[in-house]
Amino acid sequence: MLGFDVIEGKMAWRNLLANKRRSLLTLVVISIGVVSLLFLSGYINYVKIGFGSVLRQSTYGDFQLYPKGFRELHDESSNSLLFSQEEIEDIEDVLYDALDEEISFINSRLYLTGQISNGVQTSIFMGHGGDVYGETQMKNVEVIEGSLLMSGSSNAIVLGRGLASALGAELGTELILQIPQANGYPLAELGEVVGIVDFNITELNNRYVITDLQLAQTLNDGAGAQRLLVHFDSKRPWDDVYRDAVKAIEKARANGDVPELEYASWLELADYYQRVIMLYNNQLYVFSLIFLLMFFFSISNSLYMSIMERQSEIGTLRAIGISRSEIVRVVFGEGLILGIAGFVVGLLLSFLVQLGLDNFEVYQPPAPGLNRPVRLAILLSGNSIGLFAVLTILVASCATLLPSSKAVRKNIVDAIRTI
Repeated sequence: MLGFDVIEGKMAWRNLLANKRRSLLTLVVISIGVVSLLFLSGYINYVKIGFGSVLRQSTYGDFQLYPKGFRELHDESSNSLLFSQEEIEDIEDVLYDALDEEISFINSRLYLTGQISNGVQTSIFMGHGGDVYGETQMKNVEVIEGSLLMSGSSNAIVLGRGLASALGAELGTELILQIPQANGYPLAELGEVVGIVDFNITELNNRYVITDLQLAQTLNDGAGAQRLLVHFDSKRPWDDVYRDAVKAIEKARANGDVPELEYASWLELADYYQRVIMLYNNQLYVFSLIFLLMFFFSISNSLYMSIMERQSEIGTLRAIGISRSEIVRVVFGEGLILGIAGFVVGLLLSFLVQLGLDNFEVYQPPAPGLNRPVRLAILLSGNSIGLFAVLTILVASCATLLPSSKAVRKNIVDAIRTI
């Protein structure tokens, strides 16, 4: 049986070589389609991992904790629900005891909305106060001048470059920050500009301010923070570390060691990230369907034309005792060879594209509302390679059904007479 299978394979191979131009053209179509699909899936994988990592490091942390009911307010700058400094320390103790060195740092944040003025010009601003160490570690901005929140300076502020330009502020400039209070009277404090930064988002550059946590607490008439951003540093899978953190918090809450609170992972908070990945995945599904149909019709058309040219040969084979199923297997082998060869060539080209993008930095124009260009790169994954390998070979095999049925349907005598 093995020898006969080898013979069928040789016949399929020789049939493809009998018309090299047509076979090569079909191979090129399949390879281009495979490169396109792997490029798109690799780019999505790069965005999923890279963009997700950036959001975790710069914006959300690995997960966040809030006073119970805070998220229902839908107002990040509200100071109606705050963790006290004692409660913050209790929560930090629980997490550090449970995860030890797997926690990189915990950043306390207090969000602000108010007015900022140089004495002549006044602008509306939004922003937050944070721990000096936590803010410098989150790396969510590009420092244009100065630094992020000098340690030991309780009135340090950092401005977006657009806001600094509007106020004519430079390093060392003192600005007045005013925050409205529930009683209708604003609290005001002087802040010294220690840094001018680029948030990579035009609106944030024109409006955002980062202050030292102590200054933010003074402007909000008391100590505390609205949320804690927890950052992991672990070799274990993220899901496992997060699950252990949640267990520790839940146990401490049940024992009354921490206040009533709620928490959310970065995936729950990053709604924009989820919608971007969903959009990209939907595009991948559509392009996959288009290219797989292209594979199907390209292979089917190539084999159909080949069989029409070999009617006399097929009739002769059947006349000397070759069965219909054996003819079908030969045609199936032709489609299988085209599918495997096309995928292998496409995979090799995809690896070359990935290597080229890794070694030569290529950037896309900035997205609407952003200031900096985005690097173009792909990250091929084993799951995507395996999935598209199976789909390509499966479609190539199915594409042989119509040509093979045409090959064995014709009467032997009529087939032999075909010129």
